[in-house]
Amino acid sequence: MAYRQIRVCNLYSTQEDSFLLVIEEIKSHQKFGIFTLKNEAMHILSFMYEKRPPRPSLYEVFSKYLTETNVQIAEIRITQYKQSVYHAEIVCKDANNTEKSFDIKATDAIAIAYLNKKPLYAEEQVIQECSVIYAPIIQKMEKRLANENMANKSSFIISKVNIYEEQLKHAIESENYELAAELKKKIEEIKKNKA
Repeated sequence: MAYRQIRVCNLYSTQEDSFLLVIEEIKSHQKFGIFTLKNEAMHILSFMYEKRPPRPSLYEVFSKYLTETNVQIAEIRITQYKQSVYHAEIVCKDANNTEKSFDIKATDAIAIAYLNKKPLYAEEQVIQECSVIYAPIIQKMEKRLANENMANKSSFIISKVNIYEEQLKHAIESENYELAAELKKKIEEIKKNKA
């Protein structure tokens, strides 16, 4: 597998009180998105800008435990995108240089990477596939924000339905009909709950 370095380059609020993290591959500037809850988004931002909350978070406790047990984080990477879910892992090395990897939620992996000032990677296929899915949505957001004044930029709202519709279009084009059926159900549920 080929991994490429990525970074968080933007964050948008959604109508469902969640956030869309915009992730950018550093060399090619390809972008894709990851949905996260407000609490997770705020932790990621606080670690990015080194503004720690007054009480330690679980991320900080985990990182401190690793340090005190002489375990080092070797690599943090997003490994796959399957059925609309990102998969990630943390690779650690102990005092004997023995490597062990742990599955982790992608947003938690991002938070831990920024907290520990470690580079973050994504598998090349994840970047390729997800940039196609999210590119139209991200371009619409960026275009709209470019046309608005600076005061209104933080209030831009996008619907999760828009993201699911883009994913559905991509699933149909790639003939992944099982995923397409699942996405249609999600879209119908959201629209039904809003009615």
